[in-house]
Amino acid sequence: MKTFLKNYKQTLILVAAIIIGAIVGVCWGEDAKVLSPLGDIFINLMFIIIVPLIFLTISTSISKINQPKRVGKVLRYNCTSIYYYLSIISFTWSGICLSI
Repeated sequence: MKTFLKNYKQTLILVAAIIIGAIVGVCWGEDAKVLSPLGDIFINLMFIIIVPLIFLTISTSISKINQPKRVGKVLRYNCTSIYYYLSIISFTWSGICLSI
């Protein structure tokens, strides 16, 4: 049982949060819209976290490769995705700078 909880802890927390959200929505009905700003903040924070997380995952995995030939293969096949992530980061930062 301990290994089950250890392996599926995050999944169980997610399912519990979904169930709690459904119960709150059913019980409060239209009054549950008061909690909408919290959900919006959570979604925006997820978008802010996911893009750098993906970029850092790819860059650290490339940096940990010991064989130089494999780095060339990885970069050749992932060049498009790296370009994509770098462009997303640059557009995000330009949007942030222009909005200030």
